[in-house]
Amino acid sequence: MDTTSLIIIGSAVVIIIVITLGVKQILDLVGKVKEAQSQNIEAIKSETNEVVDNLKNEVKELEQTFSQTIKNQFSNLEQDISSYRKDVLNSISNTQESLEKLILEENLIVDNKTNSIKSLVESLNEILINSIEESNESMQNKLSKIENNYTSVVSLVNNLRIDNLINLINGIGEYKEGIYEDEHFLQEVEHCRIIKLTDKSTKEVTHVYYGENGEKSYTETFLNNRLKYIMKYEKGKLKTGFELNDDSETLFEYSYDDAEEISKKIEYIYDANSKLKDKIETNY
Repeated sequence: MDTTSLIIIGSAVVIIIVITLGVKQILDLVGKVKEAQSQNIEAIKSETNEVVDNLKNEVKELEQTFSQTIKNQFSNLEQDISSYRKDVLNSISNTQESLEKLILEENLIVDNKTNSIKSLVESLNEILINSIEESNESMQNKLSKIENNYTSVVSLVNNLRIDNLINLINGIGEYKEGIYEDEHFLQEVEHCRIIKLTDKSTKEVTHVYYGENGEKSYTETFLNNRLKYIMKYEKGKLKTGFELNDDSETLFEYSYDDAEEISKKIEYIYDANSKLKDKIETNY
């Protein structure tokens, strides 16, 4: 219902009230007429017209006053509603901004925690990978060392076997000149001394060199035309031995005592660029 309808209804109510009061006054006048029949009718008529005019003026004034009051009240109500609406909108806006800020802060916290967890997981993975790699490297180093030691022992045994064979054949002087063969070795003899020995099982070829006094000076053992071992002698006795890798670098160096037993071993360790990284010395 709009403002105009309310004003019309209010005015009609006021008019009805005023008319009712006017009718009452007219009835009172009629009563006076009946009581004072002797009075002048013209005077009564004039008084009646005056009363009617006053009633009209009062109704008009009341209608204007009521209409203005209604308008003022609705104007105030509209202002109150507008102010309340503005406050509500401001409150909603502030609440929305607070919620957005809170959500942003929570998202930031979640992102930070996620990044922290991610960094922690990456660190743990890196530690685990490094640990596994170190363990693998350590295991490989141990296996390599065991393999090298085993190969070294086998080489030592084989070299001693060859050395003993050379000493034996040279000692008995059975062979003069030529090439002699048995199930294990192919022997080349010159001046009753072995100058070349081929191991049939390993395919290794050993060349024997002598000094001016006829004693062994050193031997060189080859495998597939690659120098693998060097054994050096003093006064016919074994003093030092060298085992070489595929790059002709010394892997092991052996020292022997007067009984031709190993007294010291030196292991040479190289990096990926074949640069000497470390030496491990073992005394016996």
